[in-house]
Amino acid sequence: MSVTKRVWIEKDPAYADVRAKFANEAAAIIAQHPFGAPLRRKNRLAASPHWDPLWPRRLAIAAEELKHDHITVNSRMMFRTEEARDATMQRAEVLWAEELERRKSHWRK
Repeated sequence: MSVTKRVWIEKDPAYADVRAKFANEAAAIIAQHPFGAPLRRKNRLAASPHWDPLWPRRLAIAAEELKHDHITVNSRMMFRTEEARDATMQRAEVLWAEELERRKSHWRK
């Protein structure tokens, strides 16, 4: 049996201090990034798939372009400031619209 399985899946009591250490470190990092932007949003173009397949990548590209400090937690991109989150969301909307237009023009050919 692997150590990873014993620590994380079977919750071996011998490794309780390791799990607590990791949890505390993660909680400290997450607390520094209180403003979240959803990585999933309803697909505006079709009934299927339910979640927009373009949105997560557009949001990541926008964050990289704007060089905003962020982390990903439970399908959310978390930012240190509200302004960074809002600017990233606005840029992602523009990138999403540009990608949609690029795909539409490709379909017309």
